Amino acid sequence: MSMFLKPTIISALLATSLLSGCVTSLVLGGAAATGVVVSDRRSGGQQLTDTTISATVENRAGGQLTADSSRVNATTFNQRVLITGEVATAADKDKVTQIARGVKDVKDVVNELMISKPADFSTRTRDSWITSKVRSELVITKGIPSRTISITTSQGVVYLMGQVTNTEGNLAANAAAGIDGVVRVVKVFDYITDTAPKAVNHSNTSATTSTPSNTSSSGVVTTPLQ
Repeated sequence: MSMFLKPTIISALLATSLLSGCVTSLVLGGAAATGVVVSDRRSGGQQLTDTTISATVENRAGGQLTADSSRVNATTFNQRVLITGEVATAADKDKVTQIARGVKDVKDVVNELMISKPADFSTRTRDSWITSKVRSELVITKGIPSRTISITTSQGVVYLMGQVTNTEGNLAANAAAGIDGVVRVVKVFDYITDTAPKAVNHSNTSATTSTPSNTSSSGVVTTPLQ
């Protein structure tokens, strides 16, 4: 069954984390396993905007879809919304895209919803475990700015979001692909030429696909395992 949190609740959680200066992971009972990072290359204001967008998309989708046949999760980075989970029909998937596009401040939507029954408890538990293992691997791998990368796992597919260089993104994808249970890795990165925070033009990024040994330089990249 879907779980949707109000923007005010999520915002309060984020504000508390910002004050404490801690890296925070929020794993919600009905949601995808997501590693949400507080210390990253976005400004505090941008992080708050992104969190509010995610909560708004989930709330609106929850109000228009049947809870028993859908599980919609939104993760946002620099106003690009990644949507994961499951819905009953292609029409429902399209509806969620339109809902997300209608939310204030959204600049781009990446809809990765599967048309299937909602993932069961064991699948969600496994996804949470994978997210934790990927996070640990990114932390210990040299050259990866792990605190600026958000990790979402849905049915074994790992989605990486963040503001990174090409090299950092490739290192992160390859590290995640080596974790047991990972079906594939999807990079939803905003690419930069240096590590200074900056505004991102999403019109210059696109969805592309590659393998760990042949990763792309921009956009959304799927890394199938070999």
